[in-house]
Amino acid sequence: MALRNLEKHRNQAMMRFLWSLVFAIPMLIISMIIDMALPSSNPVAKAFHRKVFQKYSVSVICTFFIATVTQLTLGLFFYKHAYKSLVRAKTANMDVLIALGTTAAYVGSIISVVLQQGAGEQFFETAVFLMTFVFLGRWLEAIAKGRTIGAVEALVKMQPDDALLVKPGAKDGADDFVMINSRQIQLGDLLQVNNGMRVPCDGVIVRGNTEIDESLLTGESLPVAKGEGSAVTGGTLNLSQSVRMRATAINESSTLARIVKLVRDAQSSKPQIQEVADRVASRFVPLVVLASLLVFFVWLIIGATGNIKADWLASKLMGGLGGTPSHSDGMGNMDDAPPMKYPIFALLNATSVLVIACPCALGLAAPTAIMVGTGLAARMGILVKGGGATMEAASKIDIVAFDKTGTLTIGKPAVSDHFINETHTETISSWLYAHIVEIESLSSHPLAAAICTYIREHTQSGTVRAQLLDHQELPGRGMQATVELPADIAEALGWSTATTARLLVGKEAWAKEEGCLLDIPMGTRTQWAASGYTSVAVALVPIGNSMRGRVVSAFALSDQVRPESREVVRQLKRRGIEVWMISGDQQAAANAIAAQLGIDHVMAGVLPDQKSETIRTLQRRGKSANDASEGDFKEGASISTATISSAAARFFGRFRGPQKRPFAKVAMVGDGINDAPALAQADVGIAVGSGTAAAMETAPALLMRPTLFSLLTLLDLSRTVFRRVKLNFVWASMYNVVCIPIAAGILYPAIDRGLPPVIA
Repeated sequence: MALRNLEKHRNQAMMRFLWSLVFAIPMLIISMIIDMALPSSNPVAKAFHRKVFQKYSVSVICTFFIATVTQLTLGLFFYKHAYKSLVRAKTANMDVLIALGTTAAYVGSIISVVLQQGAGEQFFETAVFLMTFVFLGRWLEAIAKGRTIGAVEALVKMQPDDALLVKPGAKDGADDFVMINSRQIQLGDLLQVNNGMRVPCDGVIVRGNTEIDESLLTGESLPVAKGEGSAVTGGTLNLSQSVRMRATAINESSTLARIVKLVRDAQSSKPQIQEVADRVASRFVPLVVLASLLVFFVWLIIGATGNIKADWLASKLMGGLGGTPSHSDGMGNMDDAPPMKYPIFALLNATSVLVIACPCALGLAAPTAIMVGTGLAARMGILVKGGGATMEAASKIDIVAFDKTGTLTIGKPAVSDHFINETHTETISSWLYAHIVEIESLSSHPLAAAICTYIREHTQSGTVRAQLLDHQELPGRGMQATVELPADIAEALGWSTATTARLLVGKEAWAKEEGCLLDIPMGTRTQWAASGYTSVAVALVPIGNSMRGRVVSAFALSDQVRPESREVVRQLKRRGIEVWMISGDQQAAANAIAAQLGIDHVMAGVLPDQKSETIRTLQRRGKSANDASEGDFKEGASISTATISSAAARFFGRFRGPQKRPFAKVAMVGDGINDAPALAQADVGIAVGSGTAAAMETAPALLMRPTLFSLLTLLDLSRTVFRRVKLNFVWASMYNVVCIPIAAGILYPAIDRGLPPVIA
């Protein structure tokens, strides 16, 4: 529903802009080209300067007609919103200024031309052009909003539409299966989840064993083994065997629904730059209107007392600085025209103040710099979807929090270390490697693919032909196969009578369950555990022999760190930015990666809502670069969101002094759907280009190139852009301070000239 509403709003904004072009283009041709650019001898210019009704030129009538239709059609949009702002919200926003400016230009032009009998100043084009530019900006804003709502839609689509309800059989004991809508699931329902299906809701497995892809939840690429009593989350993918589960959380109370809510809540918050603009406008507009009225009445008083010189009232002098005099020949020359009345003179000066004081300069101070900055960012492979609000926040970042898998690391497991007994000959090793590749190539598990790649690249396994008598994949354990055991290999292993054996490739705990002897040195196993490696054991168990099996080889796998990650972390620290790692992975693996990269602050084993809460707590903690002990966080991370909020508050409370700290600006860099709430909660959410669609839609900044150096580019560019924005605001303010008095007519006593509304 939200996406449809936003689409409707975007289409309406586009149509308003296109309709404004229908009026703006003819107005541009008449007022700027025919009236000003064409010579008076041009036939077209002569036709448009021809008088009708003995007073008004065709040019004036055409521009009046275009401006009138524009005011009565497109202008109603601003009048309606200005009314709502003044009457209902009791404040003045930008729509009020636009309505006042366009109305003053339109009405002022009519009064001037009528009272001066066709010879007065007219500036009908001002109102039309202003509406066109505003509608263009509103259309671009609607496009940007449409992108953010797409993130929520991507999250919602992860929830399967249907579920397989199990109904126990009555007589023969066979169960019946009924396909129902997932919204109809009730607490306690027994559900069947087949291989390849998504889990329909949160629940607990009551029968079967399988492997679940929980990258939706944790961001980790490795499937998680699940058995009876294991909790499963709605939206995750069943990769292996069919299982039955009992529903424990449904609809809005499910984990996925809470993730969606977190994203929506974070996205609904108003950007700071918009709040500042609204506050400025609410004070600026009344002052502008008062200044304009003051100028009008002051000049009325001066005119009534006869202190306005005749030269000032000459329309020729007003036309000399701009505008389109109705008696112009197109080259700036005028027929003899009567001097204007002093009320018209006062009105034109008041209109000039109103028009010139419209905060266009202040409004353009940021967009012009941001437009250039976002263009440069795009050429450097950085897509800044959030525009000025994103770049403003990025220019003030105090803390950068990274996801681990797929962000600081490549996101694909690879073999980091390998062990094989040194007593094995090259023949035994080649035979063993060939059979490992043969059995692992039958598995779709990421670890199996990594082992096959490593063996093919680093050994001579291709010289031996492997043959499996049978094979089987055991979810949560690994792969097993029956192989023929050559005599020399059986002899080397001490199984001289064995001719066949079971080859096991999987968890070390599984090999222990099978009674295998561990030939891996304790030092190697300890080192792997400390480094957070995932260990895959290779064991042979003789068949028809009372001898115990043996673990003859092992592989240590881990996610590979991006080559540039360490340098990026170092550069962030040099800029005075605090670096955190927030990961859903196990503590040992997260600590190992953090140690390699020089990251001092690590949060591991956190779920998506806990990531979001951690970001929120970092923001509330304020600008403190003191070292943090993540032990205080860990208790909350393993319990619930409410607990982590309390624990985090107590933890960070130690760093708060007696004086209130300003909130810290936090950037979150991630790649997975599990990072979406944290990306939305952060002051700047930054997604890497290889991430999921939900992460890329949620994050207002997207690094398209496969390098984290783009993060440094984004932060540096944002700081440069907003230094320029501040400088632009200084110049814009100086412009208003200087030009408003000139528009009011302060220069008339000195140079006998003022500032017409069209120039204003």
